[in-house]
Amino acid sequence: MDVTTCVSAPDILILTGPTGVGKTTLGAKLESDVLEQHRREMTEDLNFLPVVRLSAVAPNQAGFSWKDFHVRLLRLLDETQVRQRTLFTLDPYRALDAPRGRVDNFRPDEALQRAAENAIRERRTKIVIIDEANHILLAAKGRRLSEQFEAIKSLSIATSATIVLIGTYDLLTILEQSAQLIRRSQVIHLPRYAWNDRDDAQAFRTALLSFQRHMPFPVEPDLVSHTSHFYLKSAGCVGILKEWLDKAAEHGLRQNLETIDYGYIEGFAHSNKSIRRIYEEALYGERKLLDISVDELRSYVENETLSQKRSPEKAKSGGAGRQAVQAAKKKHKPGQRHPVRDPVGISGELFGLAGHTHV
Repeated sequence: MDVTTCVSAPDILILTGPTGVGKTTLGAKLESDVLEQHRREMTEDLNFLPVVRLSAVAPNQAGFSWKDFHVRLLRLLDETQVRQRTLFTLDPYRALDAPRGRVDNFRPDEALQRAAENAIRERRTKIVIIDEANHILLAAKGRRLSEQFEAIKSLSIATSATIVLIGTYDLLTILEQSAQLIRRSQVIHLPRYAWNDRDDAQAFRTALLSFQRHMPFPVEPDLVSHTSHFYLKSAGCVGILKEWLDKAAEHGLRQNLETIDYGYIEGFAHSNKSIRRIYEEALYGERKLLDISVDELRSYVENETLSQKRSPEKAKSGGAGRQAVQAAKKKHKPGQRHPVRDPVGISGELFGLAGHTHV
């Protein structure tokens, strides 16, 4: 999908997958491709910037800082004066060289948000890529979590730009939010290689062979003979595999080794416990992405329809009861005596004092 020209492009595009699968690399490639695609337009119009890419900084104790996010976004857009123009204005009743007065209509964070939105529109930016977007959701729960997604959606709507969120499976919580957010979003899964899939296993072996042939040693190492071991200790994620091999190769070159073998490389792998954790997170995300069958969906709709057919009388009686209570509440004002209220005080008949009442 070409998100820069496709009319039906989603407002929010989510690129997710396990750690080390190449999400950040794909985000950088997307940015590079979009810039290349619009290079001629950018030459003709120096104000045009089709894409920007930034990382979401992990939150502090107070939560994710949208203020910091908008400041860094403005810097990428080269709108250094936007913040000043938005936060401050000249008093029209003073001379132009008079001190500037603070705008009282917006708080600084709100002004920065509007400045960022204006900058995106002025630069005609089509795509905003946010890497490590799962940081936006950290320390956010319940209503606060929903507000974070609403902020992302609002940014897209206000600027007509597609927001590309790149991050871990935590981003899938967007599927648990409002139906409107789901409608405006699209999830693209970047899975790890599955060893029980023949094509995936062959693709992993091909990647390993490519790394083997590019290792800068006088004697080419034999890696493909240990493909299953490399898969196991990298969880099928090429990013983890590459970092592992890079570390081993760097140390091997420092020691002036002719070549390295699996026994040497294994010493630079992550611990088994760490790899198990990566597997657990990957399996969690993969299960969360599993769709239900058409039969399950049909059964749900049929059960809901049947439930609605059975409930009208119950809903009707319940509604009538509520209406009666509400009518009774509206009929009498606070402090007004109820017509069937018991007499106030002690009845004289109770003590044989007919005709007398003691209050």
